[in-house]
Amino acid sequence: MQQRLTVGVMLNVFLLAGSISASTIPLNYVSAGFVDRGSRVAQATELPAISPSALRRLTFYSDKAMLAMFDLVNEDLVAGEGGTISTETTDTFRSAIERLIGAGEKADLDVEQVAVFFGQEVAVRFSGPIPQLLQGSSGEIDARDLFRGIADGKASSGARQAADAAYLQALQGEIQNLQGTPDEPAVVVAPVEDNVDPEYAARVVIIDGKRTITVEQGDSLAAYATAFYEDTLLYRSIFTANRDILSDPNLLELGQVVTIPYLK
Repeated sequence: MQQRLTVGVMLNVFLLAGSISASTIPLNYVSAGFVDRGSRVAQATELPAISPSALRRLTFYSDKAMLAMFDLVNEDLVAGEGGTISTETTDTFRSAIERLIGAGEKADLDVEQVAVFFGQEVAVRFSGPIPQLLQGSSGEIDARDLFRGIADGKASSGARQAADAAYLQALQGEIQNLQGTPDEPAVVVAPVEDNVDPEYAARVVIIDGKRTITVEQGDSLAAYATAFYEDTLLYRSIFTANRDILSDPNLLELGQVVTIPYLK
């Protein structure tokens, strides 16, 4: 079982904007905090010069995002012990990143540059586990994909919902024409969806009206979320839709049939 921190240890967590009161710190937090591993890296390679006022704003919202990530880490871990995944926790983290992207816009930074800034801040100041499903191949946070998905998703969620609705409607005729029994669910090999990564879309099978995919080597809920929604954080929506077969968002078994829910 993961080691949890006591309130006393978590009081070492701080924000540049001020300290956090003990009443705001849950007792079951994973080991995480802010540390100082040396000089901050905001002016490092890949970033233009940032004014002091813009840097303070970026740092403030970066700290907020890291605190929200604590909650995400904690919930993902306790989910494997029967805990719940909260949409509020996901939304808080997403909102913090959106505010950080907004602060970047005021500093004339694009989404990619803000992602670089956050990734550097995490590397320097975040002590604790990076959510496994948000990691890149190096084990560090994959900030670029995360920020790109959130920025794009904010603009395209309506279009994605419309595409999903049209896709479902197009399949109704095929599903109704199939002969099935309660022991033999109606199965349709789905056409490739235009708004989905083709590699994953080609693997989709519709079972009793549900979009499903069979787990293969190298798959993860984060990869599914990126492929189907272009938003890594939505791995938590997929996990919630599959609690009957999944006990941990970080663990998939080869051959499992995972439902990829249509977003509402």
